[in-house]
Amino acid sequence: IVGFQEDGTIVYPSAALDAATLARLHNKEVAGVFDKFGDIAVRTDGTAALPSAGNYSYADRVAQVFHQMAKWQNLAIVKGDITNHFVGLTRDGRVYAVAGWFDASFGQLNVSSWRNVVDIAAGESHTVGLLADGTVVATGSNSYGQCDVSEWRDIVAIDIGKHRSHTQYDRRPNITYIRTSQPLGGLLTLDSALSARNRILG
Repeated sequence: IVGFQEDGTIVYPSAALDAATLARLHNKEVAGVFDKFGDIAVRTDGTAALPSAGNYSYADRVAQVFHQMAKWQNLAIVKGDITNHFVGLTRDGRVYAVAGWFDASFGQLNVSSWRNVVDIAAGESHTVGLLADGTVVATGSNSYGQCDVSEWRDIVAIDIGKHRSHTQYDRRPNITYIRTSQPLGGLLTLDSALSARNRILG
């Protein structure tokens, strides 16, 4: 895990990062570190600061992935991981996507038409986007109902698990936040938001 501070410094567990990663991430040109493993940073110029593909298993495949990501421009954040897929949110609300090591045939990369996106999240085989109007879009595998977000409204934050999408919303009065460790079929724990009418989203 990597923490990125407002002044551009990073914090991390002792011995968690090698010297090359530290040098790449602890750089005044880095605007944020967002991906699942804390390996990929976004520079202030909107490009991705990528590690060496040689640091990974399947280095040839990783090199192909990073080659695609190196073309991404105007980035605000990057989410995901090399195992499944990466998504990149641009500063003007568009989304890039690229497959990782494994099969990306579930439609989780079908984000090129998304616009006005303000946040993104990448699961194992699905992608979720929060739009500026507080609605949510999703694409990819829906085998656990993780893409059933079309009824969500007034959303201000999204997060994602292996097979779940979840959120918080607070634009209306009488919203109470609860933080739970709620197992869903043994798949994961998550934070849920509960409205005054006891409606859980996620």
